[in-house]
Amino acid sequence: PTEADGPKIFEACKANDIWTAVEADWHHVMYLDRLDHARRLLGNLAYTLLPQVVSADLCDSSRIDRSLLHLVDYLFVSDCQENSVLGKALPVRRGVIIHHPGGSYFQDPDGHLVEWAAVETVDGLNVVGAGDYFAAFCIANFMKRGGPDLRDAHARTLELLR
Repeated sequence: PTEADGPKIFEACKANDIWTAVEADWHHVMYLDRLDHARRLLGNLAYTLLPQVVSADLCDSSRIDRSLLHLVDYLFVSDCQENSVLGKALPVRRGVIIHHPGGSYFQDPDGHLVEWAAVETVDGLNVVGAGDYFAAFCIANFMKRGGPDLRDAHARTLELLR
């Protein structure tokens, strides 16, 4: 959070030191490129609680500090940023999940395609929150099945949006 998110929220976060990691099997950092204290948060997650998994998503991939990505296991990138990272090497630990309404890709840190899924688009569907749902289902699939199972994550997201 930043002060623009509201002074009470920002002060509560500072007072409670939310940047300190808690014990969990998986940590997901939303809007990594918008966090003022991203380096501190990722440093705490990566170095104080190994071997937990750290994933993150972005609002705008052109704004990310690439020097932070080595602290991230899985990076989620949404449709409007697809062309900026698809097939490109990124210094993440395990992989990048690129998603858009028509499908998704899972690539390794070197930019090689590991899994892809094309899905049917639904006209007139309100997709607000779809990326957050999709990331949650991919994370659940990683934890239960060892991989993102992109087709399942899309199906479960669509089910929630309908």
